Amino acid sequence: MADPFAEYVRAHADRCRRERQAAARRAAEARAAAEAAARRIGARTGARRVILFGSLARNEFHERSDIDLAVEELPDGAWIDALAAADGTPFEMQVVPLEWAPAYIREAVAREGVVLWSR
Repeated sequence: MADPFAEYVRAHADRCRRERQAAARRAAEARAAAEAAARRIGARTGARRVILFGSLARNEFHERSDIDLAVEELPDGAWIDALAAADGTPFEMQVVPLEWAPAYIREAVAREGVVLWSR
């Protein structure tokens, strides 16, 4: 007679594996979206660098995560262009001019930031 608990454990392990695979695919899609947005922001605004920070940079991206991009040396009047360049992805994206950012964001960028675009 088969152990019904063993079947439950196997099914649970299978479900967990599928969820991890889906999460990894979503994180890869988010990273690709962040890289594309960084290229667009850089090309449209003339910013010095576009830096990824937050959960995606820390490899902790999950289903409720957004994409956090810091833009360094964004020219005056170019913030709307940066926002427009980041639009059009299936992910919520936060675009923060680094020079305007509060200290805790600047610290996070310094600690975990990944440069996605640089001129």
